Amino acid sequence: MAALLLGPEAEMKLKLSLSQKALLLVAIPLSAELVFIAVLGVLLRQVEVEARKTERSRAIIGASSNITKLTFDACTNLVAYNLSKSAMFDSGYERSMKQIPQEIEFLRRVIGDDKEDLKALERMQKIATRAMSILNDSKKSADGERSALSILQGAGMKKEIEETVAELSNAVDAMVQRERRAQDTSPEFEARARGMVEIALVAGIILNLAIAICLTIVFNRSTSDRLKLLIDNTQRLARAEQLRPPVGGSDEISHLDGTFRDMAGALEESNRVRREFLEMVSHDVRTPLTSVTAILQMIEMGVQPERLSSDVSIARKNIDQVVGLLNELLDIHRLEAGKLDLNLVETGLAEILAESIDTVRPSAEATGVKITMADDPVGIRCDPDKLRQVFINLLSNALKFSPRGASIDTFFRVDSEQVKVIIRDQGPGVPDEFKTRIFDRFQQVRASDEKKLGGRGLGLAICKAIVEEHGGQIGVDDGPGGGSEFWVILPRRGPDAETSASLLLVHAKPPVV
Repeated sequence: MAALLLGPEAEMKLKLSLSQKALLLVAIPLSAELVFIAVLGVLLRQVEVEARKTERSRAIIGASSNITKLTFDACTNLVAYNLSKSAMFDSGYERSMKQIPQEIEFLRRVIGDDKEDLKALERMQKIATRAMSILNDSKKSADGERSALSILQGAGMKKEIEETVAELSNAVDAMVQRERRAQDTSPEFEARARGMVEIALVAGIILNLAIAICLTIVFNRSTSDRLKLLIDNTQRLARAEQLRPPVGGSDEISHLDGTFRDMAGALEESNRVRREFLEMVSHDVRTPLTSVTAILQMIEMGVQPERLSSDVSIARKNIDQVVGLLNELLDIHRLEAGKLDLNLVETGLAEILAESIDTVRPSAEATGVKITMADDPVGIRCDPDKLRQVFINLLSNALKFSPRGASIDTFFRVDSEQVKVIIRDQGPGVPDEFKTRIFDRFQQVRASDEKKLGGRGLGLAICKAIVEEHGGQIGVDDGPGGGSEFWVILPRRGPDAETSASLLLVHAKPPVV
């Protein structure tokens, strides 16, 4: 409870989920109710114990008084019997004498294990037993003599009975007074206990109200307010406004907020790519078409075609550039739509790589770059045209970034399950932060690469899609002596073959092409 009231920082440290918060919202008031019920139960238990003590005191007082009364009744009936010899007084005497032990036994059960009361009861019982013995002796004497009164007086029994009865009366009065004092304190305790119960009831009501208010505040701050912030951010995203800070926490709402922000970031990145794509298309399509339009206008003005031969060649190259751009865009669209069909055949990978090198050889010779290749016979099941497109793109990129007179090495690492094709150049290399991004659409290492070296950031994305369609992987590492190593891993038995983690370097002395 305290951690929840401290705010989002404490919640983040506790890392509570919504289900755990809901459990706390139920457990906290329930615990308070249980504590309140326990306190109230203790107070009621005390009241009940005190009520039992009062009832016990009343029973002790009643039984003690009955013992005294029965003793006096026995004496009265004995005197009346001595005078009248009536069976009625004799029966009353016997009944009183019989009830005295019963009352003493009842008193013993009521007292229980109270040592002080038991001690007083033992004294009372001894006196009552002595009194009963004297009365029985007197009764026997009365049955044998006509004048029982004179016999009692003569034998001194009357005085002894009076003293014994007085002593019993005093013992009973002592016990009664002790129990009355206990009764006198009971109303005070009952009133105090009743007041404590009333205080507990009022405190319980106030505590429940306080817990309800606190839990409402906590719920609003940890759940409702954060949901409102999340809703506001969705509206801001729709209006293209800046998002408010994260909701914080570590529960499902914070996870939802993180997912929403990832989505917003992806949407922003998508918008950025779309803008760059429009700018790229606008530049790469408008500029060549402007050149073609200018040539057509000159022809319409009557300029002789032989005077425009160089311009026509430039226009042809511009048209080829536009066609190449459209082909790349169509390839991207087909790859994303899953409509790339592979024509898989058994062929030699070295032959495909050699044909790719032949395609870029004029550009390599123009810049004095040498391309080497290991002519190891490596069989593979693949689409030769698609792989040739991949290798031509990788070789073209290597040529773009290789200095004049450098070399580009190509070789294989093979095992029984897969083959790894490596194209190593001596260019500037790829920074670590771009080694994954360059295989995304419209991504280039430097913003100036497009202007200086051409390209639209689509070639490597197409290469990645083709390689993955073959069940392979593509990536780039740093070269051992600088430059870059672009590599392609392909399963030798086609896209459905299992790949192997181990690769064996086939070492062959590459001829110069």
